[in-house]
Amino acid sequence: SEKPARLHARRSVVASRPIKEGEVLTELNLICLRPGDGISPLMWDEIIGKVATVDIEAGAKLNWGMIAEQTS
Repeated sequence: SEKPARLHARRSVVASRPIKEGEVLTELNLICLRPGDGISPLMWDEIIGKVATVDIEAGAKLNWGMIAEQTS
């Protein structure tokens, strides 16, 4: 019975502004917002420094298919 409330109380990593494909994810273009049905903020350090594989709209919840390791 508490599952819906728990989902709403948790947060997800979200684009704070539009992010272009190939752009590096940083503290400046990401934010954590409710609800918690996307990537958990506990994964923040895993996400920072990765690259967007697609254009991401402001306010979009990130998913692992949107990001990849940065290549040199």
